[in-house]
Amino acid sequence: MPGSRAAPRPLLPPELAESRRLVQEAMGTSDDIHYLPLRLRWRNTPALVVYLDGLTSTDSLHGDVLEPLRRNLPSREPPGDLADLAAQLLNTGVALVTRDPARVREEVCRGKSALLVDGYSGALILDTQGWEERPVQSPPSETLLKGPRDGFVENVTTNVAMVRRRLGGPGLVVRHFRVGRRGRTRVAVLYIQDLAPRRLVQEIIGRIRSVEYDAVLDSFQLRELLAGPVLSPFPRIEGTERPDKVAAALLSGKVAVIMDTSPFALVAPSTLIDSILAPDDYYSTPLLTLFVRLVRLAGWMVMVLAPPLYIAIEMYNPDIVRTELALYLAQERSGIPLTAAMEVYFLEVVMEMIYEATIRLPAKVSATATVVGGVIVGQAAVQARFISGTALVVAAISAIGSFTLPGPEIGQTWRATKWVLMVAASFFGVYGLFAAGFALVVWLASQDSFGTPYLAPLAPFIFQDLKRDSLWRKPVGEMKGRPRTYRAQDPDRTGRRQNRKYQNQGER
Repeated sequence: MPGSRAAPRPLLPPELAESRRLVQEAMGTSDDIHYLPLRLRWRNTPALVVYLDGLTSTDSLHGDVLEPLRRNLPSREPPGDLADLAAQLLNTGVALVTRDPARVREEVCRGKSALLVDGYSGALILDTQGWEERPVQSPPSETLLKGPRDGFVENVTTNVAMVRRRLGGPGLVVRHFRVGRRGRTRVAVLYIQDLAPRRLVQEIIGRIRSVEYDAVLDSFQLRELLAGPVLSPFPRIEGTERPDKVAAALLSGKVAVIMDTSPFALVAPSTLIDSILAPDDYYSTPLLTLFVRLVRLAGWMVMVLAPPLYIAIEMYNPDIVRTELALYLAQERSGIPLTAAMEVYFLEVVMEMIYEATIRLPAKVSATATVVGGVIVGQAAVQARFISGTALVVAAISAIGSFTLPGPEIGQTWRATKWVLMVAASFFGVYGLFAAGFALVVWLASQDSFGTPYLAPLAPFIFQDLKRDSLWRKPVGEMKGRPRTYRAQDPDRTGRRQNRKYQNQGER
């Protein structure tokens, strides 16, 4: 009927048989759900323990729950409620007491166990989680020569603790949420209260609360839901496996999102400059950092510009190079049935196939596949005059240049973007290459990450940030200001504002 309200869900009554029926209806039929009946030593009271096989620690369940219930007697009678009963009999921590069967299902599916006792309303939720976990190891996708060796794992509590070890002050705030209608995966939002802009924190938390999806299985799925439906290969939220990188981002005024079951943390906002800076840049001397960043910049330029420039020179603009080089390239390509553009397209596709093979195949097989695909097939194609040796060299150094970027994701992004420049060069030569490059820069300048311009501090131009940390990085002791790009509440790293406040109050 119009205006009628839905009937309230039944609550767990004191009768154990009825409570078991309601819990079984909420849990459904599954063979890994265990209903363990037992009797308490106190008055031989019937009870029931509900838990999930594989998510509950059997040692904790037997040692902290079952044995104390069978052995202990309450120090005072009668216990007023389940919480009082547990405090007198059990050795494990009590999460909560609930009468909602749906809440019991949610907590049991998280690895906890539920205790139902005859004569007491509701269920006692016990902290007995325990499952096999991967140990803390060096992050495989972000290897460094210097710096910490610990990386995130698939446990949100462990990951938050690794960040907390580095930022032990009272300013670090951790907010917990759950995403997914069926998965109900735990998500932690981390920020420093007096650094992160309030608008940024509220926007990220609002987007997490508004996620409507069955189940979010990984951080990068959550990243798509948070970033919105933007068709861009460039990540506007950065993913990282390194706790030190997350800690440094929080100190810059950013916000981190850590999701259970995923070893990657999300950091926002993120700019294009962030994706090409490596954490070990800050563990080396400034001169070594300058050298490495110049090599990285050269690798990026070779990766992006070498294939389209080769196409433009061979097909349309041989006059932009020296005559000797133009004649050499023409002689090198004599007898080749493919055009320069078709050569480069073919080699780029082969390089991407080799790259995918090295990722998907086992480590022992991938090395062999790389040698066979990259060396033997390439040499055979050149000897058969199917492609030119120059085109093979151009494609090879372009692939090597993509590997100089810090993360595999940004390298893959630029390899995909390179195709736009190659297609433009194959139709319009150098003019098409410059026009496509200009359009790419304009498009990137129009993008933002949670209100932060994607090309900052280049566009808009922020001289202080570029002077502090760009190709040249100031020594750590001289980097006293935070990046203005992220609009942190406290722009000073030295704490002089706080010291001045304490001096006014007579405190130090």
